[in-house]
Amino acid sequence: MFPTPRYDYFARCARDPRCKPHLKAIAAEVFGAFPNDDDDVRESPPGGGGTFTRFMLAGFATYLALERLGVSAFESYPDLQLRLSSPSAELPPKRRRAEALAARRRIVASLAAGFGLRDSPVPASLDQADAAALSLAAAVSARIGALWMVSNSCEGRFMLALDAGQARVLTASEIVRVWER
Repeated sequence: MFPTPRYDYFARCARDPRCKPHLKAIAAEVFGAFPNDDDDVRESPPGGGGTFTRFMLAGFATYLALERLGVSAFESYPDLQLRLSSPSAELPPKRRRAEALAARRRIVASLAAGFGLRDSPVPASLDQADAAALSLAAAVSARIGALWMVSNSCEGRFMLALDAGQARVLTASEIVRVWER
């Protein structure tokens, strides 16, 4: 799934003899069996069995559960969506917490206003602001038919909420023609 490391990274981690047993078991449950002869698995694994963070594992499990329930799941990347939603705004890095939160609040307020929401709650944290921006941008874009999905059978689906102008540019681009082949 985007922007999480590619499937082959996790395959190498899970095949590494140093990988913790519970992580191997979770990887096998989420990804299925890892064949012994895959080219991508022959590469040397990341040190110490690699990185399986809790949020990655929770995301993989949630994605899989939703898919099994018939729900179309996708990922979105808050930083990218914030930049798409307000291309001219400065977006300070999260390590500059106060500035980053203030910038995100402005973008969320603009999205809420554009959707016609009044008196929407002010996000109290960076995570709340990111979630609000993703939700509002998707709602605004769905209303105008400008939601885009990038898909890869091994990596999952990634959604972009665009404005009308961005969607027109993407539709006219060579990239879309290459993806359609």
